[in-house]
Amino acid sequence: MHIPLGQDVYSSDNKKVGTVSKVVMDADNKEVKQFVIGSGFFTHEDKLVDHSMVASSGNEGVVLNIPAATVHKLPNLVTTEHLEPRRPLDTVDRSLGYADALGGRTIVDATPDLGRGYEGAAGSFFDPAPLNPPIEETERNIPDIDVTLGKGTDVISSDGKKLGTVDEILFDNMGNTSGFIVESGLIEKHHFRIPIDWVGEVDDNKVHLTVTAEKVHSRSSPEGNPI
Repeated sequence: MHIPLGQDVYSSDNKKVGTVSKVVMDADNKEVKQFVIGSGFFTHEDKLVDHSMVASSGNEGVVLNIPAATVHKLPNLVTTEHLEPRRPLDTVDRSLGYADALGGRTIVDATPDLGRGYEGAAGSFFDPAPLNPPIEETERNIPDIDVTLGKGTDVISSDGKKLGTVDEILFDNMGNTSGFIVESGLIEKHHFRIPIDWVGEVDDNKVHLTVTAEKVHSRSSPEGNPI
């Protein structure tokens, strides 16, 4: 079985429900556990699909074994980063300062001195550091060890050469991840197979191989033929 990234996804009742936008891979054991349906007519969110839900796949599309009416019930993929604002500075002592013309009390300008870490550096080109920076938070509903690979993820050899980009995910008869089809070339496209044994580290942006570019090119043949 193979799952082409960017390919259309159809339900068991033959309705298009989106496209394959990414796969979710365990970075330790290199197993693809799920893939992601990009938003479509039946859903406005990216949905996580276990590859056990795939009835068939090929160049004409990926067919699920569930009807279109249940696709919206699949879990959303959540890997968002956002900034959580801190509480405003509302505890400044206003007992000292200039006179309040209406109340007769004295107040101070609550604006803090910014950039005071550079004492004596008048006119310094350093930007002042924010006094109360926001907190960066990340929400994920997939394990921290998992990474998401999309179409176009770079494949890098052990000697640091870019070989191409991920185009398809391959599985053996038992449903285990067996490798990738890599696409290379800007105008004239070429495809070749990378076995999963050659994959070292993976992250959300790159697939790092344990073999050199020379070995890849000497052992692989074009158009995805077996190595």
